Amino acid sequence: MKRRLGAFFLSCLLFGGFADAGGPLRVTGAGATNAGQPFVWDVSNPIRYTVDGGPLSVSPSGQIVSSNSQSVARVQSLFQNWQSVPTTSITYSYAGQISGAGIPSNGDVKTIQDFNAALGLCNGGTQSPVIFDADGSLLRALGLSPLIIGFSGTCKLDYQAGHIVSALVFLNGEFQDGVNDPTTSNYELTADQFDEAITHEMGHFSGLGHSQINLDLFKSGFAGNCPVDELAGLPIMFPVEFCQSRKSAGLPILAPDDVAWISKLCPHATSQLPRAPTQYKPRTSTPLSSGVPVWVPSILLQSPMALTNTGINMSLPSTIRPRKTR
Repeated sequence: MKRRLGAFFLSCLLFGGFADAGGPLRVTGAGATNAGQPFVWDVSNPIRYTVDGGPLSVSPSGQIVSSNSQSVARVQSLFQNWQSVPTTSITYSYAGQISGAGIPSNGDVKTIQDFNAALGLCNGGTQSPVIFDADGSLLRALGLSPLIIGFSGTCKLDYQAGHIVSALVFLNGEFQDGVNDPTTSNYELTADQFDEAITHEMGHFSGLGHSQINLDLFKSGFAGNCPVDELAGLPIMFPVEFCQSRKSAGLPILAPDDVAWISKLCPHATSQLPRAPTQYKPRTSTPLSSGVPVWVPSILLQSPMALTNTGINMSLPSTIRPRKTR
């Protein structure tokens, strides 16, 4: 993986002179049939994804906390958050467990070798895997922070047609193991917090970039207890998760901006599109944004950096406030 500093990028992203609503994760380059347009899935058929054959989460003693069947059902329900938008044509289909050359027969991706095999399937465009890291050990083996909740990104693109061919989602189940032990960097999230972070990643999987509207709420200093009327307009695709979960506040998991942009990128042929608050401004044919939800406790500082590999981007910004950046 290539490493590059990401502090300047994040500061420009959050504190620039203007704030954009949502938009595409990537846009086409000069070689495309239609340059400067969003990369989108071909939605004439459901997006087929495969899922890790192991559990989502195990306790430090190895006891299964979230079984494979429970975890697959959870993944399906989180994809449904996007599919249920009535003005989008995007749909998803569970295609069984991850399988192929180098993948264990039970589909459980646990080692670096397993991960590379799954990533190879994704890079080849044959599968779009959802990987479970049941105890955070795979994340650590990859050299990444245990505070990462998950990451996502595109793998293979059809550069001429402007289509996403395959993508990947990685979930850190250690945040759901029932243990909250800061001395070992094992922090726990509520189910709603975890689901919201992963729904954000599934937005990236679906082709969405970050949304920066309602930036004033972020700058206001609220952390964990935002006014509900302000939270209602804060997109799930905002780069930083600093408020309480939308569900806990009695709000739908997707904000109006999220609904507008998934509908803009993948419109339903017979529906009138909701109005997006602002227009995106394509700037580059490389990823405009991607994300990694990161849980940062108040006493811990993370060094800014970004990791890039075949469209998977991660940012871990410095902070002294408890919040998740994604």
